[in-house]
Amino acid sequence: MAKTPITVKEYFELVGSLIAHASVNEMFMFNAFHTLSGCKPLLAASIFYTLDSFPGKKNLLLRVLSSVGDEQDKVLINGIISASEKSNKQRRVVAHSMVFVDDTTGKAQGIITPKTPDKIVPVSKEWSESLIRLAQEALVEGRDFHERLCAKYGVSPIRGFSES
Repeated sequence: MAKTPITVKEYFELVGSLIAHASVNEMFMFNAFHTLSGCKPLLAASIFYTLDSFPGKKNLLLRVLSSVGDEQDKVLINGIISASEKSNKQRRVVAHSMVFVDDTTGKAQGIITPKTPDKIVPVSKEWSESLIRLAQEALVEGRDFHERLCAKYGVSPIRGFSES
């Protein structure tokens, strides 16, 4: 089956979408940390976002969970983390990659990532759609666990930094 080529614009729209999906799931992790830790919003943000890496944020959330969470929290937080890992995995497929473009057609031909510099990964509409589908599934999963956690604690799933 022939693969449908994508334009450079479509490739960069894919990158933006995958980053957005991963960022929203990271926000669910932050809100879970904020809810469980009991910190004021700005303090919670200062602590959580001081950590640059996903593993660091995950470890922080799991440490707070082990200190103050119950079994239901464990299920919900692990669901949020799992969804975040899933969307972050899709983002990492294209993060820091270099795209190769066919000069005659202007279509993206493939990408090289820092982890596989000697292998060109072909890109296509089908490849792009599969990454987006997985990232969307992760976003829905993360949202569902996040909303259940917020309902348990009686807090709005949509909170600003000025609220407690």
